[in-house]
Amino acid sequence: MTSPSLTSYSLPSLRIRPAAITEFRSHDVLGAMGAGVRHVWGMTMMFYTSMAQIVTAQRPVDELGGPIRIAKAAGEASFSGWVGILQLVIALSVVLGVFNLLPVPMLDGGHLAMYLYEAVRGRPLGLKAQELSLKIGFALVIGMALIATFNDIKQIVRIFAL
Repeated sequence: MTSPSLTSYSLPSLRIRPAAITEFRSHDVLGAMGAGVRHVWGMTMMFYTSMAQIVTAQRPVDELGGPIRIAKAAGEASFSGWVGILQLVIALSVVLGVFNLLPVPMLDGGHLAMYLYEAVRGRPLGLKAQELSLKIGFALVIGMALIATFNDIKQIVRIFAL
């Protein structure tokens, strides 16, 4: 006597995402450069606005993501082909560059702020003040990295808890 074999069926997955609408425009060299600058400027302003909203608690800190969220975004961008991946690489490059210009002492923006202070005052910031500001900057950068990593881990736990 044989029992009927049980076959496992996998349910199809449904992926809901915005339509990948890409608009290609024809520009001459100067027009393309101008359009690129305007686009990067818009991304920069969006980054600073988002960071200000997170700092002032107008947006949840859960929106910060680390390497896992970047990998997820890369996977989603791959559905749009090379254009989607290129757009993600451009966005990450702009965000990284803009983040580096924040006036946090450990970052380049912090060094520029110290140079500006030195230019205005005519002398550099005292060594104790420089040391304290670097420690604060380090704590801010590490704290932000820890929050982003924690958010990534929360997202993974949420996915596997379903």
